[in-house]
Amino acid sequence: MRLKKITNGLSESEDSVYYDSKLIPPSISEPFLAEIDQVIYLVEGAKNEITDGMWLIDIDGLVSIKRLYRLPGKKLRVENGPASFDCSPDDISVLGKVIFKTEQI
Repeated sequence: MRLKKITNGLSESEDSVYYDSKLIPPSISEPFLAEIDQVIYLVEGAKNEITDGMWLIDIDGLVSIKRLYRLPGKKLRVENGPASFDCSPDDISVLGKVIFKTEQI
């Protein structure tokens, strides 16, 4: 499986790693891992309709995990604390939906 390491919004490297397939839900067709700030996310990379949830997105060349919400009029709400905003789906590039995460404590 691919592991994309992302630092400060930029893709630092991409490696091949072993991952137990029993941990991947059978409905996932294009899984990959993304590591951001010592958190590893299992991401569904297949292009699906954007629904409410956590997504790996690219905004102006910077990659991050954000919570997205569908709004009426084909708009999206991108949650980012005090810097949250509404936009068109064409304003961001969606790289995949987060299925689950693993983080150090």
